[in-house]
Amino acid sequence: MISEAPERKVAFDRYHEVLDDPGARKFVSVVGYHGYDFKHFDKIAALEAKYSDLPFWMDELCYAYEAGYPKTKNFPSTSSMTATPGEIYFNDLEAGTSAWLYWNAILDENGGPWAVSPVHGNPDPNIQHPVVIINKITHEITYTGVYYYLAHFSKFVRPGAVRVQTTGKAKACESCHFSHPRAEWSRKF
Repeated sequence: MISEAPERKVAFDRYHEVLDDPGARKFVSVVGYHGYDFKHFDKIAALEAKYSDLPFWMDELCYAYEAGYPKTKNFPSTSSMTATPGEIYFNDLEAGTSAWLYWNAILDENGGPWAVSPVHGNPDPNIQHPVVIINKITHEITYTGVYYYLAHFSKFVRPGAVRVQTTGKAKACESCHFSHPRAEWSRKF
């Protein structure tokens, strides 16, 4: 697997060198990238178009201040993320991504624990937003907006499903179609 590009544009700028070299390419089975720029989906689409024989995985993303998310948002939150995840999933899927991973599944009520690593730009505190919040004191479990977006996608896009091309746009409406070999129809969002 080729990975460690912190952003989609960085993957586009760096990965051609490895993927265009037959000697190196034979060791690559998956093209992974991180999504911390929250944009440049067109760069992944261009890579996927050129190297369509390889699967593309968005292999790390979480909402964190150090990842460029606005400091005006409070972490962790049960509702402040509700619009953004769906847009990111749609855009990555439309770019050709076949797997999508959220970095922090479960964190506490303070958005931690967190790693402190100056080399990787992870300061103390490095508050992040999880899929699920578990309060260390009350043991209350809170499912965030990210959880519900992931649950929705995983309910309808089952293993083996393939995204099929859609055309047309409607204002404030996005859709993706998926076909599954064991189903007679495709699902639409």
